[in-house]
Order: sequence, then C-alpha cells, then structure tokens
Amino acid sequence: MAEENAEDMIRKERLERLYKKLFLVIAIIAFCAIIKLTFIATKDMALDVAINCEFEISESEGYVFNRIRNVEDAQDVMAEHTDENFTFIKFILEPCGDGGGSAYYFNTSAHTYRLCEEGTMQKFVEVCGTRGFTGKMLISTVEFLDIVL
Repeated sequence: MAEENAEDMIRKERLERLYKKLFLVIAIIAFCAIIKLTFIATKDMALDVAINCEFEISESEGYVFNRIRNVEDAQDVMAEHTDENFTFIKFILEPCGDGGGSAYYFNTSAHTYRLCEEGTMQKFVEVCGTRGFTGKMLISTVEFLDIVL
C-alpha cells in the first residue's frame, strides 16, 4: 500500500508540473497576444503624433488668362485644365493669387484645387515632416516593433 501511495503521489506531482507548464505557456501566449493587439491599435495614432502633415499650395501656379466671375466659369476652367472628375467645394472671399479677392475650391480624387478670380489655378499638395528627434525615435521604435511583433 505504501508503494501505491508513493506512485500516486509521483503521478500527482508530475501532473501538477504539467499543469503548471501548460498554464505558463498559455499565459505567455495570452500576454503576447495582448501586446500585439495593443500595438496594432496604437500604431497609427503613434505615427500620426510623430509625423506632421499639412496641405500647402504648390509652388507652381497655372494661369488661366481670363477672369473667373462665378461658379460656372470656375467649373469650365476645371473641365479644361484637369482630366479628373471634380466636385465644387466652396466659394470664399479671401486674398487669392495676384490681387484676386475670391477663391473657388474644387476636389478631385487626388488633389484640392483653388481657382482665383484673377485667373490663376493653384493645387494643394500634402507636405509631411517628422517632429524633431522625439518623432524620429518614435517612428524607429514603431518600425522595430512592427518587425518584432
């Protein structure tokens, strides 16, 4: 009887060690999954903080050579000078071009255009830059974690 008890105790100890190892493996997998999901959820936000993008008027201006007096004129100019489909966004009274006092804004699938009343066409482009040393370090960290995880 003593031998049976000793064998049962050895089996129980082995079974307990197996359960402990199994639980440790499951805990490690769950921890890695939580870290990976957290990284995926915050990756885009971290990059948005590190990279500063703004829309600016491009250096090149296209001259239309006639004044734009209303929305219809502006739509005609857009039809002449772009091959893309466009939609009218807004009309604003603002300094525009060389002495113009109003601007017509249009969107295409790729860009935003501003037509000035005095006859210039300007395209907005997205200009992005990294915010200093901290931004560069954050981007490097995110890229490293993207490879590791």
